[in-house]
Amino acid sequence: MTVISKRAVDVFAPTTAGGQPRGADMGDAMIWGTEIERATDGATAGRIDQVAWAELATVVGTRPGQPAIVVGPDFGTHVDPVTGLTVPNVGEYYWSTAPAGWRRLGNLQRTLVHAINSGTGTANAILATADMQFSHTAYAALITINFTVANTGAMTLAIDGEAPRALVLNTGLSIPAGYVRPNMSALVQIDSTGNYRLFSYGDAMAIQAAVEAVLADFRTQHLGRYSANPITDPAGNALQQGAFYWNTIAKAWLYWDGDSFEGFPFATVADDTITLQKLTPSLKATIGALGQKIVILAVGQSNIAILETLAWTPPKNLYVWNWAGVDETTVGTAFAPADPTKSGCGHSYAAEVAKENPGAAVYLINIGRGSQAIAQWMAGAATPKMFDASKINVEAALTLLGVDHIDRVLWWQGEADFQAGYGTYSQYPANFETVMARYYSQSWCPPSTPVIVMATSHFYVTGTMDRVFNPILRQVVDADPQRRTYVGLKALGNTYWNPTGDAIHMVGVGYREAGRLAYQNGERGIGQNRKSTSVIRRFKPTTDVITSNAALSPDGDLMVFLRTTCRVKFIVFGDTSLAAGFKWNITGPAGGYIGWRARWVLENFPTVENIAMGSGYPVPQAFTNPSGKFMLEVDLFHNGPTGAADNLIFNRSQTTANAASTLVLATSGIEMVESA
Repeated sequence: MTVISKRAVDVFAPTTAGGQPRGADMGDAMIWGTEIERATDGATAGRIDQVAWAELATVVGTRPGQPAIVVGPDFGTHVDPVTGLTVPNVGEYYWSTAPAGWRRLGNLQRTLVHAINSGTGTANAILATADMQFSHTAYAALITINFTVANTGAMTLAIDGEAPRALVLNTGLSIPAGYVRPNMSALVQIDSTGNYRLFSYGDAMAIQAAVEAVLADFRTQHLGRYSANPITDPAGNALQQGAFYWNTIAKAWLYWDGDSFEGFPFATVADDTITLQKLTPSLKATIGALGQKIVILAVGQSNIAILETLAWTPPKNLYVWNWAGVDETTVGTAFAPADPTKSGCGHSYAAEVAKENPGAAVYLINIGRGSQAIAQWMAGAATPKMFDASKINVEAALTLLGVDHIDRVLWWQGEADFQAGYGTYSQYPANFETVMARYYSQSWCPPSTPVIVMATSHFYVTGTMDRVFNPILRQVVDADPQRRTYVGLKALGNTYWNPTGDAIHMVGVGYREAGRLAYQNGERGIGQNRKSTSVIRRFKPTTDVITSNAALSPDGDLMVFLRTTCRVKFIVFGDTSLAAGFKWNITGPAGGYIGWRARWVLENFPTVENIAMGSGYPVPQAFTNPSGKFMLEVDLFHNGPTGAADNLIFNRSQTTANAASTLVLATSGIEMVESA
């Protein structure tokens, strides 16, 4: 018996039962062709086809190896008469003569099953009957199924009375309403989750109809391009709310609100510039969190505080903290765009950072106040407490920004220390270290934070501050070359400095250029951005005159800050009288080992070189019978302070107080070489 499930006239019918044109269903055509091939092969080989095993078991084969199949449905099992094993009834067989009987070879090679939906179920719960038994192993059988009505939601399928299984799309998702159309057929398989899964996508006509429906809906919303407002959609229908089009004259999108065409709403401000500060707090926080934030703390005296008149164009991504510039009791509340009519050194430096980082927002916290010595940044200072002022403003600003640290420090301070005299500026290196330690102790100032140190004016007091104090600033940079950068300003001539106040301050363009130099030194490595020199040298700018004074006192020019193992040479040129004489010694911080050697030559004994040496610091040394000019060289070795770092000082006086002048000449100097 040959099983043919459908007739060719039905498989290849050109129209449906209702007379609608149709094409052949490829699944039906595949089944029909397979069944014809099977029948042809079976007829050639004398194969016997039976529905049930019970029917085949009664048939006696005509020759050894004669083929047979049981197509089912037949869900039972039997004992194979040849092997003695229990096997499923459905399968392929061949005739055995010894022992006699039908031996099962295995499952049917054909895995294409036709399930008939006669409409006994519902639109969403399909009931069908298969033309043969099939494997329920995942993806083992391919099954055709026909549909009689359109679905209205998720679907199930039950074949041959089994418990309903979910019928899902090829992707595994539930079938949406309207996906299945009347008279549609599809191929399904049992998937790994036990659902019936569509082997291919649904009917092409259904998919096309769904796409056309979406396109039609889109066309009712997107009207096209017009030079004037349309009065209907492209199909001539009344406009729907939300329909929009591109106006080719106004070059803008317009939408229909039910009464008229309106422009799409967008944020505007009076000056046509939308900035982060003009947004609502929640939107500001959201947008502000999207990009990188670079926070700069500029701190110091008046050269940080002053904003001079200057017409410039600040970068759009630069914002300045609104500190009122009073003391530690004053806290800013917000960042604002930089003022395009005024500028300072901190603003110029931050602007360069902003231009080099266009994708970031750069925030400047500028904390400066004039006439403040470095003591105002140290613990115990009276108001204004400049460290406290920077601390509370940094913390308020970082909280507003939602970040936890600053990225750079710009330091311009020291003029007040120089003006206070030797007793103050001689302690500057030690005080600077104390202040930096206070900053680095804050969680918002990581130990990797770089510090840019600005030089003081090289014009003030006819250049004396440059000769006396800027070497001290270079030395504090040398003390921490990994994090500190010295920015000299001698490239900026007198036109960049304000003549009022003896050129201790700059004009607007001067601060602009100073900020640029700070950026080039600190960010690009141009200039003295590490140790300012491998050997520290200082020279006396003017001659000191000592009269009627035999008490040793420090020479403010012949002083250097000692912090590690070093070799120091003092070279002193002088002039004295026999009655006054000359006396000297060296003082400094305690060390594990200190050794020295001194040589001097007197004008009145030009062929005699005097030599002295010892360990520890030299005790007061007096020249014997000096008269006229002299030269003194002292070489000192120090293996580093055993306590706090401090200044190494050359002290000098007359041997005997006398009205005659004793001179320590200009160009006398000190030279120090430090270990790494």
